[in-house]
Amino acid sequence: MSEKKYDLHDNDLMTATEASLRWGYDSGYVRQMKKKYPNKIPGGEIRLFGKTLVITRDGMEALTGKKEPIPHFYVIEEDNWSVQSQKEVKNFEDGKEVLKQLILNNLAFVNLDQVTLKYIDPAKTKFGLSIRPGKRIYIECRK
Repeated sequence: MSEKKYDLHDNDLMTATEASLRWGYDSGYVRQMKKKYPNKIPGGEIRLFGKTLVITRDGMEALTGKKEPIPHFYVIEEDNWSVQSQKEVKNFEDGKEVLKQLILNNLAFVNLDQVTLKYIDPAKTKFGLSIRPGKRIYIECRK
């Protein structure tokens, strides 16, 4: 069992669903693997709180045999459904700054009263703006 004390705001402690997604698996992965291989996760690294299953980073590394993938962020401009430009940025916040500049560069196509930055795909990996059909600018996180 881990001797570590956890800060509840620490990224080392997460729900099973969040952990599954952060490691690139389907949202039910941790629950399925815990049921199928109950001894694969060391004691003290996973616990049920009510209906919420919580797991530590060490628990996920023991379960999957790998560290959490490092996310990479890209700012992408598409036109006619094809990528016109793509720029890698250090983090999401830097991506928002580049995204703002791209929006300013596209003012001729954008009604500023209707600009709402949001996730533009069902998987919630692309955050940005659909300007018109086929033209989008967004930040994408890839692992």
